[in-house]
Amino acid sequence: MKVKQKVKEILMKKKAPDERPLWKKILYPLIGIGLILMGIVGWIIPVIPGFPLIIIGVPLLFFFNRTYERKAKHLIKKIFSPFISLVRKKHKIH
Repeated sequence: MKVKQKVKEILMKKKAPDERPLWKKILYPLIGIGLILMGIVGWIIPVIPGFPLIIIGVPLLFFFNRTYERKAKHLIKKIFSPFISLVRKKHKIH
């Protein structure tokens, strides 16, 4: 009897407002893995540009947890911000 009550409580428990649905927690990391694999193939076979696919795929890979996602985005921004600022200066984009 107690097990049934516990299961019912778990199922009826309201999610936190920032919690993502389970399908997003599963689907987005899978898409991220796919993009990273396509990016690696793009480095080997230069038909598709691999680098942008990897940049997009890494945050999606960590989409299952908001903390890891924030850390991945911060790391990518930290790594690529010098390149972005060079492009902005070169093309005079503000």
